[in-house]
Amino acid sequence: MLRFVSNIDMIEKMEYHTKFAHQSGKMTDVFDGLHYRCLCTTHVTVDRTTLPHKFFSQDTDIAMGISTDGFCPFKCRKQTCWPIIAFNYNLPPEIHFHHSNILCLGVIPGPKQPKDMDSFLTPLINEFLELAHGVAAFDRKRLRTFMLHAYLILAFGDMPAVAKLLLMKGHNGLCPCHACEILGVRDTTSGSTTHYTPLHRFDSPSYDPRCLPLCTHSGLLLQAIHIEEAATDAEAERRSKKYGIKGVPALSHLSSISLPTSFPHNLMHLLENIIPKLVSLWTGDYKRLDTGTESYRIPDNIWKAIGEACAGSGATIPSVFGCRVPNLWENRSHFIAESWMLFASFIGPTVLHRRFTRPAYYKHFISL
Repeated sequence: MLRFVSNIDMIEKMEYHTKFAHQSGKMTDVFDGLHYRCLCTTHVTVDRTTLPHKFFSQDTDIAMGISTDGFCPFKCRKQTCWPIIAFNYNLPPEIHFHHSNILCLGVIPGPKQPKDMDSFLTPLINEFLELAHGVAAFDRKRLRTFMLHAYLILAFGDMPAVAKLLLMKGHNGLCPCHACEILGVRDTTSGSTTHYTPLHRFDSPSYDPRCLPLCTHSGLLLQAIHIEEAATDAEAERRSKKYGIKGVPALSHLSSISLPTSFPHNLMHLLENIIPKLVSLWTGDYKRLDTGTESYRIPDNIWKAIGEACAGSGATIPSVFGCRVPNLWENRSHFIAESWMLFASFIGPTVLHRRFTRPAYYKHFISL
């Protein structure tokens, strides 16, 4: 953070935050969000002590976000590691995520996913608590000293990553969502232990997607405290299963964080999770389901040609658009979120054109 304000070029870029003007009804950046605008009218709190200054009351205050996700560094995909990276939202949106502006705070080495994410976040949280008080810094552009403040306002990743950040049970739990209180149900006929969250249900009340029972900051913290106050481990596990949360997340100690508002859903992963399932349906290998009365399955010989087209597309698509897309037929396990998004956005509309027996299937895919 101190290096940000010791570089004149970076200082000038970060003045984007100072010059930003919110326009009612428009959402162009995180500073248009309700969470940020509410913080601007709120006093900073550290360890239950209210400080005299408000969030972002100074032009030099920095808004930060973090992200984490597990990835497999090797093709065998048997080992995983978890980088924790930070973003400076004071910079213009078009350069938020440039490599030169991203801070790698650390890498959780693996080889398995971390069981206690909070233990790795504690040093970072302590630094943000210190920055909430203010750290003495020198402004190279204006040649003056000032108290530098930086606040973490957002943390994001896919659903498993956010579940770890929030100490949630996760997407297979009875209460799987960190944003609403929808309850999962099991397919008891198959013997599966996985919970699903259909909106329409035959044996219990259905959910209106426009009026879901949303979680609140105070509600989630009360549930977490209720779990930690359990007299026995068995009772704590029962309460945890009921609420879908395991305890008080360490990030909640930062007063700039609001549960679950500071943990938005990742649109890329929402779409990325849909496309692989559609491909599995179209190839006929989705959970051993047949097509029933429909005819959306594409023959294997066509899929082989599509796979070759995907692998060959890297020679003609500029790298600025993203990574090379693997052979969809032979190396589907090598696909990552970026690969699926590139396939859905650029390659799929071409290679799937006139491949279905009914045009409606292709139109549904394009409508996504």
